[in-house]
Amino acid sequence: MVAFGFIVAILGLGLLIFVHELGHFVIGKALGLKITEFFLGLPIGRALFSRTRGETTYGIKPVLFGGYVKFPEFMDIYQTEVKTIEPDSPAQTAGLAEDDQILEIDGQKVKSWLDIFNTVKTRAGRTLDIKILRQGLEEVISVDIGSKKDAGWLGAGPDSTGGITIEDLPVTMEGQGFIKKTLVVVAGPAMNILLALMIIVGALLIGFAEPTATIDKVMSESPAEKSGIKAGDRILSIAGKKTPGWQEVTSEISKNVGRTVGVNVERS
Repeated sequence: MVAFGFIVAILGLGLLIFVHELGHFVIGKALGLKITEFFLGLPIGRALFSRTRGETTYGIKPVLFGGYVKFPEFMDIYQTEVKTIEPDSPAQTAGLAEDDQILEIDGQKVKSWLDIFNTVKTRAGRTLDIKILRQGLEEVISVDIGSKKDAGWLGAGPDSTGGITIEDLPVTMEGQGFIKKTLVVVAGPAMNILLALMIIVGALLIGFAEPTATIDKVMSESPAEKSGIKAGDRILSIAGKKTPGWQEVTSEISKNVGRTVGVNVERS
C-alpha cells in the first residue's frame, strides 16, 4: 500500500510539472514568443521521438517525468561585442567581423545590444556610420541597413551559438515588457491551480463513496453463516452500536468476544 501511494505521488508530481510547463508554453505561443522546444519528460538523454513544426521541436524524452519548454536566450546581451554574423547580411557586406565591439552608431553611444537593436530597427534602408573597436583600434565603417520583419536589419548579434540574432529580440523573453513577461511566468502556477480546481470539481461531480460494512464473502461454518448473514448484506449495527464502516465493525466484535449480540443488517 505504501509503495502504491509512493507511485501515485510521483505520477502526480510529474503531472503537475508537465502542466506547469504547458502553461508557459500556451501563453508564450499566444503572445507570439519564439519557443524552440517543448518536450514530455526530463531534459536529459536523446529524444525517443521528436518532430519540428515551425520554429518549435516537439518530442518525448526517455525519462517520462514532467516536461519542459525552452525559450531562446541571448548570450551576453548587455554588452556590444559581435559574436555572430549572418551570411549575406548588411553587417557582413560592410566588413563587420566577430569580436568587433560596437561603440557608436551615427555618433550615438551604445552600451548594449538592446541599444543597438533599438537604434537599428527604425532605420531600414539608411546608411549608418558605426564606430567599432577592433584589435584595440577604433575605426568607423558604413553599413547599409536592410529590412527584415518590418524593422531595420543589421545581421549581427551577441549569440555565439548562432541560434538567435538581435533581430529576433521582439519574439524572445528578453524583448518583452513587464506585463508579457509576468503573464508567461505566472502561467505555470496558474495552470497548476486550474488542474487542482478541475480535480476538485470532478470529485464533487462524481461524488465520494460512503464507507460501508458490506459483506463480500461469508466463511463456511463461521458465526456469521450460522446466524444467517449472507454475502451482500450491509452491517448497520452490532449490539445497538452503529457501524458505518469496517473499522467500527471490528471494534464492536473485539468488545463482545464470547457474547451473543444482535447484528442489524440491510439486505439488498
